[in-house]
Amino acid sequence: MKIRWKRINWGVLFALVLIAGLVIYLIVDNAKFKQSKSEIMETAERYLQEQPLAEKEGLGGSDALEELLNQYWAEIKLPGGINGQGKGAVLDKLKVLKEQEATAGRIVEAQSLTQRPTVLRNSPWTAQVTVDVIETYEVDGPCVLFMSGGFTAVPGGELKSYGWEEGKTVKLKYQNEYTLEFAKTGDGWKIASLVDCRSINMTEGINPYGVPAEEAPGEEG
Repeated sequence: MKIRWKRINWGVLFALVLIAGLVIYLIVDNAKFKQSKSEIMETAERYLQEQPLAEKEGLGGSDALEELLNQYWAEIKLPGGINGQGKGAVLDKLKVLKEQEATAGRIVEAQSLTQRPTVLRNSPWTAQVTVDVIETYEVDGPCVLFMSGGFTAVPGGELKSYGWEEGKTVKLKYQNEYTLEFAKTGDGWKIASLVDCRSINMTEGINPYGVPAEEAPGEEG
């Protein structure tokens, strides 16, 4: 039987071809992102596990944090609507703190425990990662903690409320939720921005209000 080509609706046929092509593209693209997702999650976990170790000598006494940033971060212009601190802003703040010798105390020991990150795709080349991390530090004096660019100052008065005194160390514990924007580069997936850092102080002597026990609001009888 001969096909009556003149009766074929070329517009409909063209639309069907476009739809089929789009479906194939989405299937292939999603398969590629599944592979990228594993890389992003592993990179985020490695970075957040290495972060406390890189600041053991304090922000003013070591270049390890700058090396860590150069390894895991990249200066990338993100699509509009994505806020946060980029690599340049974090490095600038780190430089100022080092010049001011903001860290009189040393971080004697540091470690972190990460939970499995969640990855939300924003575009073909960007993804947002949210991960909970328990970070513990043993310090011997007032210090500034890096917190992935969030920077938390721990002054002497606060340390004393945890039982610290000159010549001794005290342990600090934080539960942090980091939101990081990743971008695909020629060198793999890199952190482009710290979008958010939500921190809960879990140091011994801190109550649910997040302040030393003696400063907490009293209960009304």
